[in-house]
Amino acid sequence: MEYGEKILDNKLPFPNLILGIACGSSEITFAMASVLSTGVDFVRYSKRRDDRSVKIVPEIHHNLPIRIRNNIISVVEDFVCSGGSMNNVMGYVEKYRPKEVIGVSVKENSFGGLNRHIKRIFDQSSFHAYKR
Repeated sequence: MEYGEKILDNKLPFPNLILGIACGSSEITFAMASVLSTGVDFVRYSKRRDDRSVKIVPEIHHNLPIRIRNNIISVVEDFVCSGGSMNNVMGYVEKYRPKEVIGVSVKENSFGGLNRHIKRIFDQSSFHAYKR
């Protein structure tokens, strides 16, 4: 797992929370959290469902800001095209003052280029990482 290797090599920080962008990232998010033995939560932001803002499961909404504050958060998306969804969710997370936010995807297809608000910090065959 290339993501784990970057963490072990101190090239990426160890996350306190893995935050998956539902629905496509659930398998990846659970696997990453299990391998890293760290917390996991989900938000929803889907252009296919015409979401105009980040959606949070009501049962975790009161707890999520507390889990984000002063912690290192990895936002996980299965497939990044323009980076727009990743950018929006990372921006949402930043409202709660985390120590650091890293975006992670398994697949990238940015033919039109990435959203100007995020930049790729790692680009490997089965792992991509982003910062705002």
